[in-house]
Amino acid sequence: MIKKIYTNSMSNRILSKVSMTMLLSMVIGCATPTFYKNPISEYQLAVNKTISTIQPYFVELNSVETEYQLYSAIKLNQEWGTQHLSTGLDSQQIALRIKSLQLISDHARLLADIVNSSAPEDIKNAAKALGNNAQGLADTISKLNEEGSSSVPDFGTPLSEIVGFVGKSVIEQKQKEAIEIAVLDANKPISTLMEKLEEDLRTAVNLKKEAFAGIVTVRLDIFNTMRAQTNPEKIPDIINQIISLRANTDTIASVDVTALLREMKSTHSALVQFVKSDKTPTDISSFAERVDVFASNAKTIANIIESLSNL
Repeated sequence: MIKKIYTNSMSNRILSKVSMTMLLSMVIGCATPTFYKNPISEYQLAVNKTISTIQPYFVELNSVETEYQLYSAIKLNQEWGTQHLSTGLDSQQIALRIKSLQLISDHARLLADIVNSSAPEDIKNAAKALGNNAQGLADTISKLNEEGSSSVPDFGTPLSEIVGFVGKSVIEQKQKEAIEIAVLDANKPISTLMEKLEEDLRTAVNLKKEAFAGIVTVRLDIFNTMRAQTNPEKIPDIINQIISLRANTDTIASVDVTALLREMKSTHSALVQFVKSDKTPTDISSFAERVDVFASNAKTIANIIESLSNL
């Protein structure tokens, strides 16, 4: 589980944010309450960071598996062939997961556009993108269901239905109503997508760890062969490669990327509860704190994953 770190500076920033939010809400009385603006903007950025971190686990899963097969062929003294290029997920299954992640990103973008933009055209464009991608996901799921390769339900229809209501509310300058419609009406499909993706991600992470563990074993065998055939002056280079391999193995084992998706799901749930709440100072500060923690953890895990990009 991701370690949550609360600092005085974070607490002060949250309290400052809450105080300013309450003051502006009372004085300005704008169409979009400011207690929505900052946390939802930060929520969108954290969602994007999370998705950009998670997406490679699905995209690169087949590459890691293929790498393991190729190394194994070397160990067995086999010639490489197409049998070593087999994939765990076909392109349509990968596309389904990528489109699901993109849909969550589009929804977060729509929320941020509603609270940050005074131009109805911007909101309409964001709503249109959400609707188009929802339909694209629905089409992919329908095709996979017809082929008997997926049991994921159709999420496209409920998401498509909210687009018209949100657009109408924004055009009428009812932005508070628009944000609440966009959050509450999309809650069930977005929450379900997050749950399904968490299950899939856990499987993908385990498969990647297993494949990488196999790669490590085979590469150590190759290193042993190299050691026996290498000039003694080159031995330190082999040792450094083994040390680097061990460090990367330890890092992969210690990173729970599924916890990041759980953070996103938990924060989305907090957003729904906040929209339903009376927006008391406690409600505002609690939601702001939840988003701050999510954003901080998303950045931390993203940095760790990025450090593994050269494996």
